Parts: sequence; structure tokens; C-alpha cells
Amino acid sequence: MRIDPNGELFGYPSMKVREVVRRLLRYPGDVRAVAEVMQISRSRAKQLLEELIGAGYVEPVRDAGRRKLWSTTLAGSALAGASAALPLRRATAERRLAEFLERVRQVNGNEYWLYRVRKIVLFGSMLTERSTVNDVDLAVHLVPKIEDTDTMWQLRRARVDEALKQGRRFDNLSDEMGWPRHQIFQFLRARTRTLNLADYPSQEFLFAQAPHRVIFEES
Repeated sequence: MRIDPNGELFGYPSMKVREVVRRLLRYPGDVRAVAEVMQISRSRAKQLLEELIGAGYVEPVRDAGRRKLWSTTLAGSALAGASAALPLRRATAERRLAEFLERVRQVNGNEYWLYRVRKIVLFGSMLTERSTVNDVDLAVHLVPKIEDTDTMWQLRRARVDEALKQGRRFDNLSDEMGWPRHQIFQFLRARTRTLNLADYPSQEFLFAQAPHRVIFEES
């Protein structure tokens, strides 16, 4: 998916709207989160959120408790990863995908990473026969490498402490405890703008309707 870096979505700069959707992709948020990213009033943020809902980019989080939280749909994940760059030649996209799969093997084979990649689904423009594609859209399913929950919690805490010592700052506890997963997504993306990575479990039910192909799966 591509967006015009100088264009608008719902009356706002498209790049800022993409930033909102990226925030909701990483961590479900409410109207306040939208207002903070956009730097607008909560009433205007509520209107923008309603536009995003109506366009099919965000949806309510199930079992969110008393707070009403929102996360991205499959279409929202594509918007979050939308590129403002020119389309890619298919050969370049195939090379980026091969490099990505090599990093997947590194994650699964290195004990440093607390999660392993169980499944990867390809969707979007790469499934077409066109000679150019917008980007490489992938849904990634991560699972813990350690089954014991207490041990896993201690290791996740250690990763957070390591990041804090290196100068990283987190907005809240949810951001902190989600860091070991986000760290892996960062490694897999490798600052490659053409890779759009979504969390597979949060999008799984949408693949019953959207074209997709499983390109990696562990038993």
C-alpha cells in the first residue's frame, strides 16, 4: 500500500494519520492516544477515530475491560505500513523477502530472542502478478520459547531493564512488557521501509476473507 506524503486522509496529513494507526497497531489505545499522536482535541480525535472505524482501519479490542480500546484491522495494518516511496520492482521485493526469511531463521535459532516465529502469512500486492509492488505485507505469529510463565516474566523484565540502561524510554507498563516482542519485530524489519509487518494473532480471523498465502510455518 502506498500513500501520498503530501496528501490528506480524513482532512488530516496522511503521514500523521499513518502514525496514529501505527500506534494502535503496536498497542491498543483510546481517544486520548489518538489525540496525543495527532496533537488535537479529544473531540476532534473522537471524530477521526470514527472515520477510521467507518473506513475499516480500526476495530474495538475484545475483552478490553472498562476502558474502550481500539486496535487495527488487516486494512489498518496495511495502512500502518504504507510506504510513501515509489513502487518496488518485483525482483527487489523478492530479495527483501528472502532476506527477511533469513532473519526469521536467526530469531528461531538464537536463544537471546525470547520468542520464536511460528507462522508467516504473505498478503497484499505481492500476491499479484504485477511487475511492481507497493511493499511486502507480512503477518508474523510469535510464540514464547520458554513455557514456564515465571521464568518468561523474569526474562522479559531483564530485556526491559537492558533497554532502559541503553537509554530507551517507555510510555507505560504495557509498552515495557511488550518490548521483547517489539524488539523482534524491529530486528525482522531491519529498517527496511518496504516491509510491512503485522501481528498475526490479532489479524487471523480476517484472513478468512482476504487473499493470503502461508510462506512459513513450524509444526
